Amino acid sequence: MSYANDVMVYISSKLILKKGGYEGNTSQRVYGLPAKLDMTIESLIINGINDLVLE
Repeated sequence: MSYANDVMVYISSKLILKKGGYEGNTSQRVYGLPAKLDMTIESLIINGINDLVLE
């Protein structure tokens, strides 16, 4: 779970997004987000964290 711009959302891994189900396909609707997360979200977050660590 994460916070961004005052919005809480469950950030699914790539595996969960592929499998679908509640967490991968519809959990974002609870938070008022209209579409599921992009399949690249996990790598974007990990790469961003790695960049911050290297600073």
